[in-house]
Amino acid sequence: KRSQKKRSNDDVSYVEHLFLREFGLRYPQLLEHLSSKADSTIDTIQSVFNEICVELNIIYASELESVSASTISEAISNVQGCIEDISCNIGKILADMHNMPLVRALCGMELEPLLCGHKIKVSGMPAGMASFKGSPAPVIIKTGKCPEYGVWADDRLHLAAFSILVQEVHNKPIDDGIVIYSRSGCIRPSKIRTNDRRQVLG
Repeated sequence: KRSQKKRSNDDVSYVEHLFLREFGLRYPQLLEHLSSKADSTIDTIQSVFNEICVELNIIYASELESVSASTISEAISNVQGCIEDISCNIGKILADMHNMPLVRALCGMELEPLLCGHKIKVSGMPAGMASFKGSPAPVIIKTGKCPEYGVWADDRLHLAAFSILVQEVHNKPIDDGIVIYSRSGCIRPSKIRTNDRRQVLG
């Protein structure tokens, strides 16, 4: 558990995680701005990054209470090093017309809805809910490395868990989810399989 590790390096990776999670939550506004204006992608992303630098301590006040300024500064510097990759990958997403349904879905995303599943007695809060391919789709944010293709198996199971809750709320099958890999600027839709749901319930 992170709380048992006292090395400052662990704190840096934790602060990076918080920063990148906040970044991921702002991807919808970023995509909306970039798809409607001809601004430079990297400049727009940098300005969102700068906003988070100012607001991080306010939003995550309790999480960052005992973290030193130097640790926060190091984490911010590490994330700054990802900006070029993020810009490049978001640019590729916006350049491909096939991605427009995905971009539109994220632009209309509802942030952090609380989902309650009375049948399985579990509740949860995905990063967001989007309307994708005519159905509600859970959106999760991952702050680690992005796979070359698709999504990691654990991330698919995470989506499957939320899909079970969404199915109960909306009373219809939910077959799609979306993963935002905020460290790299990759956004991946993912099919939710029968076996994924079976594993979650098992």
